[in-house]
Order: sequence, then structure tokens, then C-alpha cells
Amino acid sequence: MAAACSGRQSLSAFSPADRFCLPVSIVGNIGVALLGIAVAKAGAPRWAAALIVIGGLGYGPGFATSSKALVLISFALMLAGLVPAVRTLAARTGPSLAVQPADSAAIA
Repeated sequence: MAAACSGRQSLSAFSPADRFCLPVSIVGNIGVALLGIAVAKAGAPRWAAALIVIGGLGYGPGFATSSKALVLISFALMLAGLVPAVRTLAARTGPSLAVQPADSAAIA
């Protein structure tokens, strides 16, 4: 506790929940960045994918540094990228992703 009060922060000064949440948060930020890459490969505009990646990677450090401006800007960038990505992918015509029923003759 003395390390936390004196301003020095070591891993032992954090609670077990904080030690668990930090790696999970990093994995979540990487996951959002990978979502942006997948959106680009699925046919959404590249600028929308870039906004998702930039927003996703800036969101975590904004929380870590308690920077409200960085969190808000990152969230706005991510949202600005997700809206056209969803519009593009929802309007896309193609094969349905739903599972089609099996042909009864093929089973027998």
C-alpha cells in the first residue's frame, strides 16, 4: 500500500482485478484492430477500416492515461468507421450466411 500512496506504481500495488484486466484490455484493443482489417477484407471502404483500427488502438491508452479527450476522439473515430462499414456490409447482396437445411436425399 505504501508504494501506491507514495506515487510509485509497481505491479504489486495493483489489485488482482487490475492485474487481470490489463492484459484482457490489450487483447480487446488488438481484437478491435483485427476487426478493422476484417471489415476491409469483407468489402467495406479502406478509410472506414482505418478509422476502426485507429479508434480501437487509441481507446485503451485513453483509459489507461485517464485522458477523456483521447477516449472521446478514439470512440468517435471508431464509430465513424463502424457506421459506413455496417452500411456497406448490410447492403451487400450475396449468399446468405445462414445455414441452409440439408437435402433429405443426400442424407439417406
